[in-house]
Amino acid sequence: MDRDRAWVLLRVTFSAALLWFVLASVGVGSVASNLSALSPSLLLLALALAVFNVALSAYKWQLLLAIKEIGLPFRTLFTYYYVGQFFNAFLPTMVGGDGVRIYYLHDNHDTGADAASSVVVERLTGLVSVLAIGGVATVLLSGRLPAAVVAAVLFVCVPGVAFLLALLFTSTGRRLFDRTVFGIERFDLGDGLASVYDAIAAYRHAGGALVPVLAASVLFRLVLVANNYVVAVGLGMDVPFAYFLVFVPLVELLLL
Repeated sequence: MDRDRAWVLLRVTFSAALLWFVLASVGVGSVASNLSALSPSLLLLALALAVFNVALSAYKWQLLLAIKEIGLPFRTLFTYYYVGQFFNAFLPTMVGGDGVRIYYLHDNHDTGADAASSVVVERLTGLVSVLAIGGVATVLLSGRLPAAVVAAVLFVCVPGVAFLLALLFTSTGRRLFDRTVFGIERFDLGDGLASVYDAIAAYRHAGGALVPVLAASVLFRLVLVANNYVVAVGLGMDVPFAYFLVFVPLVELLLL
């Protein structure tokens, strides 16, 4: 059996095992009951929003690769992103899908450190949008949320946005990592991380090219919030949309 067939068989087996585990843990009857309570029109809307977000993410990834003069068809990136989303759904954190995307991009297109850097920058811009939306929504809802919740969210969001923007647009990160992780000699880990970081740093010279990437990240999060709200309404939950703007980003952070 060649390597490609073995990899496909491994993925199918792994996927089937995980699906069986999830259904066995939750209960097929419980899943069926919840799905039957969701109206077909709202279910279709939720699915459409989910597919739109995958397409939007693939487009954002394509923009980042274009900055590095790597031209790949949208359809290819859409496929890679969908595979990554599947692994995100079943692996312990969302980073698992990122690793799958890096693997596919590097293995099939020989893009080196640029493969990892494009995915990392895509993730960083996503984090900026998560923190920004969560912070702004918390401020707008500050009169209806406990003061401790408002303080905790802003304590995370405000410094988080500042740190990520500094990491993306300044050389502060290089000086910090030079004194820490880039000095790790075991397995040449430090050199490997340094090459990925340098590939990420090259995006600083992209100028306005990163603006549509950040805009797409914000739109992605708003659509994700809307998708969760649609499902909640379909299940009969009476929760204001504004609360989803606060808590969906927080859940995303916990899943990292």
